[in-house]
Amino acid sequence: MKAFVTGSTGFLGSTLVTQLLDNGYSVKAMARSTEKGRKVLGSTAAEIVEGDMLDIAGFTPELADCDVLFHVAAYFKEYMGLDDRAEDMLQKVNVDGTIALLEAAKAQGVKTVIYVSSSGVIGANADGSLSDETSGYNHATPNRYFQSKIRAEEAINAWLPQNPDMRVVLILPGAILGPGDNGPTGMGEMIIQVLQGKLPASPPGTISYVDVREVATVMVNAVEQGQHGARYCVAGHNVHVADITKFAAKAGDVNPPRITISFFMIWIYAIVSEIVTKITGNDPLVTRVMVKTLNDGVSISSAKAERELGVSFRATEESVRDGVHWFKANG
Repeated sequence: MKAFVTGSTGFLGSTLVTQLLDNGYSVKAMARSTEKGRKVLGSTAAEIVEGDMLDIAGFTPELADCDVLFHVAAYFKEYMGLDDRAEDMLQKVNVDGTIALLEAAKAQGVKTVIYVSSSGVIGANADGSLSDETSGYNHATPNRYFQSKIRAEEAINAWLPQNPDMRVVLILPGAILGPGDNGPTGMGEMIIQVLQGKLPASPPGTISYVDVREVATVMVNAVEQGQHGARYCVAGHNVHVADITKFAAKAGDVNPPRITISFFMIWIYAIVSEIVTKITGNDPLVTRVMVKTLNDGVSISSAKAERELGVSFRATEESVRDGVHWFKANG
């Protein structure tokens, strides 16, 4: 089996490439630059393919001999940021680019696509029960990244009936933890601050956290076991953010933040951070959208993925510990 992976140099993408190779696949790993591809994946047997989601035609021929496409790439930078270009890029890359990529893969004879969405698209159930794949979309979310993933899913759902020969499976991960966070992600940045003693207080709220290795495993299993057009939540455990900082401090043998800040205080901090950002041009560590996302966290069931795709979830503390060890080993 030959796989093509977009977003191959990111946290999830690089983990997926490794698991695919371990499972006997040959892999074409798309990266925006050959240099970055070699830096992240140079120790693997993956073939680096230079490409950009804004120029899908430029790498379309590379799909011709592939059995399965794993679409991991997304415009994610503005998940917590404030760049005025965000909305345009979210639409062009995450929505329009996804459909254009499906069209390109179909034209090149690819039979299976595993698409990465987000559990952030799932809304809360009115009765307070755990949300799952049958729950409605979280259209009220202020998070522009989640909004773009909702639009992408809706576009895929409209595309599928006209293209029955293309098998598409949707994977909806929660917030990702674990080793290999080479970005690092916002969560990775927070863990690094804990290790450096620079986080004065733990953020409030709860989020569904999942180990990056488990998401990659689900994606590999979905090639054979995933149902066409099906969505699979891979949300892991619903955990207090303060517990993440405690786990990180324990793994790094440092003191954890002494207090958990209130939502009111972190809201004020976010406002100040956004003002500073407009002056400096740097991305803020905290924004009001991030605070609202934490405050409005939806508890999600992964029972369908456990049942149909054979995933089981390790303890969150183990994921954080392995992530801490990876950060230390990689400077």
